[in-house]
Formats: sequence, C-alpha cells, structure tokens
Amino acid sequence: MIDFLVGLARDACLVADSKATVLAANEEAVRLYRCSLDELIGMPLAELYSDESAHLLTEELGHDHSRRPWRDAVHRRRDGSEFPVEVAWTSEDIADDRIYIAYVRDITTRMLAEDEFRLKSEIFDAMLDAIIVHDLSGRLVQANRAAAVHAGTGYAAFQRIEPWGWISEPMRPQVLEQMRRVLECRSLIFDSEGLRADGTRYPTEVHARLIEREEGHLLVSVIRDITERRRAEETVRYLAFHDPLTGLANRARFLEDLNRGIADARRHGDVLVVAYLDLDMFKPVNDSLGHAAGDQVLVEIAQRLSSRVRSTDTVARMGGDEFAVVLPRVRDIDAMDATAIKLASAVAEPSTIQGVDVSVTASIGLAAFDPASDDADSLLAKADGAMYEARSRGVVWKVHGRE
Repeated sequence: MIDFLVGLARDACLVADSKATVLAANEEAVRLYRCSLDELIGMPLAELYSDESAHLLTEELGHDHSRRPWRDAVHRRRDGSEFPVEVAWTSEDIADDRIYIAYVRDITTRMLAEDEFRLKSEIFDAMLDAIIVHDLSGRLVQANRAAAVHAGTGYAAFQRIEPWGWISEPMRPQVLEQMRRVLECRSLIFDSEGLRADGTRYPTEVHARLIEREEGHLLVSVIRDITERRRAEETVRYLAFHDPLTGLANRARFLEDLNRGIADARRHGDVLVVAYLDLDMFKPVNDSLGHAAGDQVLVEIAQRLSSRVRSTDTVARMGGDEFAVVLPRVRDIDAMDATAIKLASAVAEPSTIQGVDVSVTASIGLAAFDPASDDADSLLAKADGAMYEARSRGVVWKVHGRE
C-alpha cells in the first residue's frame, strides 16, 4: 500500500509513521534531499526541517486530517544546506497505525522569481519619474506611485484615470501622433505637457517604448517633470540677454534689437535712432556712499528711463554707468531733440539714498541710421561719438552730424 502511494507521486514524496520517522520515499525525494534512499529510510522528519520551520512539522502531525493545503516551509538536505519548499500533507490509517504522507516541491526557482519581481516592483515604485504602462488607446494598465504624485492624486484614484488623462487636453493630439511614431520606431523621446488633478499643467519629457505582445501591444511611457529644468533654462536665457542688476537689456540683446531695427528700417524706410548715455557725477556717489548706493541709483535710473520710452524701444545697460536706447520708427529727425529731453529728465530726477538726496546727470549722444552707409557697429559708434562731443562742449545732448 505504501509503495503504491509513493509510486503515484510526481513530486518528492515522504511517508512517515506516527513517530514521524520516514518509512518510504520516492526517487524524486532522493534527488531533492541529495542523499540515498537508505539514508532517508529511518530518518526522523525533524531532520529535514530547518530550525525556523520545525514548528510547522509539529502543527502538521498534530492535525487529524485526510489532506492539508500546500504550505511554505524551509527544509534541510543531508549536507546541511537549506532550501524553500511547499508541502502538502495527507494521512491514512493502516494496520492500527497512522501514517503521514508529505508531498514536497522545491520552490527555489519560484522564490527567486518572486524576489526578482518584488525587487523590480520596489525599483518601479522608487523611481521619481512617472512610469505609465498603457495600451494603444491610452487605457491605463499599470503605473508606479510617482505617476500619482505627478498627477497630484492618490495612487488608488490614479488607477481609475481616464485614457490619456495624465496629459493636458491641448497636447493630446500631438501625443497621439508621437505614439503612432513609436509604433514605427519602437522608442521615442519627446516633450509633452502633464495634467494634474487640480487642472494645472506642467512641462514633461516623455521616453516612450513599445512592448510587443501577442495579446496586444503596450506602450511604456517614462514621464519626467521638467518644470525646474525649464525654469533654469529660462533663467539662463534671461541672464544671457539682460543686465542682472537693473533687469534692462544687456549689450547682446541691444545689438540683437538694433540689427532687427536696421532690417526693418531698410525694408520700410523708417527713421531709426540710437541714443547713447553716460552718467555724469556718478563716481562721487560710489566714493561717498558706497557701491550699494551706486547700484541703487543705477536701478532707479533704469526704471525711469524705461518708463519714458515706448514699449517698442529697447533700453539697455551697456556696462558701468553707460546706457543706450534703440528707437525704431521715429516720427522724424526733429523728434530726436524731444527724445533727448525725456531721457535727460529721467536721469536728472533726484534719488534719496541712505537718507541723502542724490542727483546725477547724463551726457547724451544721438545718431540716426543712414541706410547708405551704416550698420549696427557704425551707428552705435556715431551715437557714442556724439555723446563724447556733448560732454566736451558742456551740453546735455548732441545729435551726430548736426552743428
């Protein structure tokens, strides 16, 4: 009877008496425990259990059962090595004695796979980028916790998100087009715009990859919030074309706008004027009140100059205490005098710095663009030369070419 039961088993099979001593075992058990059949016969079952699983044997033998469900345990081989198993027990009453039959499966491979899956899941959820697995229609299949954080919602709520609900409405047609491209090239990186639960939108970078499956292709989108990167890029762009102290255009931006104005003047025959200003009596402010006070004076003058010109004009700090203004589409040459008066009055307004009234003035040079001979450099040089001529003559402004 015992040999018959053992012979039927496809898993490792152990038969033990009521004293938990092995009476019989099959070849799979010999292979599993790495010992001979003779070594197994007569061995106490307790020797096949690790110390941490010993209580499980006591529990199983204490049950009056015909069959017990599979339970995980840790067994020990003859050489002392331990390995994970699952065990199912049954019992039979034979010849006034109860015998116990254990079916044992080595689950090392399964446990390794579970550990690997658990590790991958932990890594998946530990990623700061949102990872969204979805089908071709945008239906969510799986997402990590970062996806819910990006969306500003709970993880459970994110699992119920509508197709493409993590993308802003205006951007969805473009994203759908990009996803069609992913089907062709298998992977793609593109910029997009995410949507939070409160309706706010934020810039994203998407790494999309195709997963081909017989039961239906899937797309994996790794989505990075690039809000801070965009802010940094905007800051870099701003600093590249603006003076950090006054916020005015810097020399690079001035020349860019000047060249644009020259092209416009050539095209339409408009009058383009450049004004160049150098502050007078500014050094004594720095010397007597300090550089912080001097910086404050420069900031206030910059603000006043900007308020006295048109929105189409460009006021720039060229460095130190020098400023320049691009004035496109001036009404006529005679209007330059009115412009000079406005700029001079803006500079001359007194400032109160550290409780002290401070007044500075400016020498101003103006030059009108001559399409026959001027470019940006020559026009700026004319205005700069007129400014030095005004200073040498002791006048507030001088128009280039006018006596």
